[in-house]
Amino acid sequence: MAWMSLSLDVKKSSAEAAQELLTDCGAAGLELRDGEGGMPNVRKPQPGEAIVIGFFDERAAALGALKKAKAQLKPRQAALEEVVEKDWSEEWKRLIRPVTVGRLWVGPPWEKPPKG
Repeated sequence: MAWMSLSLDVKKSSAEAAQELLTDCGAAGLELRDGEGGMPNVRKPQPGEAIVIGFFDERAAALGALKKAKAQLKPRQAALEEVVEKDWSEEWKRLIRPVTVGRLWVGPPWEKPPKG
């Protein structure tokens, strides 16, 4: 399944209003990036701003939310993007790689050690 994500870069003081607007427009889920913590390799907000992301199961609902957000919130930046759903309970395993230290092989249990 593919989702539509709508990202809004708004003033930090408007983050709650942005979340409410996206929810009212039918967002199935929200993500708030307010500069507190965050994940590596993920775009962070500018100082004094927040990034509010709504996830929609229908493109039409996301487009409607974008139109409302531009009119009511005046975001500095707004972006609509298709997001393909992944099974994150398995996806993280791609990042774990085995290593060989001398004669010792160290790897995750789902990898097979080399023969020999």
